[in-house]
Amino acid sequence: MSIEGFAGCKLWAPRVILVSTQADMVDGGVKGDPDGLVNELQQRYETDVIIEPHLFVVDSLSTSRGNNSEMTMLKRAIDVIKQFICEV
Repeated sequence: MSIEGFAGCKLWAPRVILVSTQADMVDGGVKGDPDGLVNELQQRYETDVIIEPHLFVVDSLSTSRGNNSEMTMLKRAIDVIKQFICEV
């Protein structure tokens, strides 16, 4: 029995967060068009998983220096997903 949810995606579909940990290696590829990568993955797997609409680029050097805005956004996205799980 398959329960359909929003836009044909299964209600209990796994949530996926895309995280890049090598910011220096992302410059030529994903960083030039991160939305393109996210959109491509969303279209390809739209009925199987729920992909967060933001690609998080977390670099260990920048987080150790106090520049952790991406890490803060990542934690916030995880909190939202946890809240959704608790509500259901």
